[in-house]
Amino acid sequence: MTIARRTRITVSIAALAAAGACLAAAGTAQALVPNYPATIEMRITNGSAQTLYLQGSDNPYGDWIVSPKTALGPGETETVSASTWRNGGFGLDVTYGTGANTTAVFMANNYAGASDTDGTRIDGPNASHFDIQSSIDTGAPDMSANYLILPPLR
Repeated sequence: MTIARRTRITVSIAALAAAGACLAAAGTAQALVPNYPATIEMRITNGSAQTLYLQGSDNPYGDWIVSPKTALGPGETETVSASTWRNGGFGLDVTYGTGANTTAVFMANNYAGASDTDGTRIDGPNASHFDIQSSIDTGAPDMSANYLILPPLR
């Protein structure tokens, strides 16, 4: 009887250990699969005669799905996309240098009930040599926007 009792206790401890391992694995798996309630897709077209060089990109509240290219040649279009885990939405920016200390900043803001491209601009001493047109195809929660940089319309 004593041996049978030890076997039952051993089996019970092993069963509890296996169940705990399964629960721990399930909890870990849940933590590794984030909930992404919003996305942003930016289609950036270089309509200028100059190659644009990536100066920086900022996505503090999400993850890049497709990150910006390091260079965008004349006539090229790229699609940048990102997602967030924040329920309230997020914003991101991509900044390209246009030469002569001038930068093009492409902004996308996708917050619950409000999607915009506010903050999109040209900065620097030759800012008047470029223009950025932007439009939004779809808004929150899955924002899709288009950007076109070109010489200013006169």
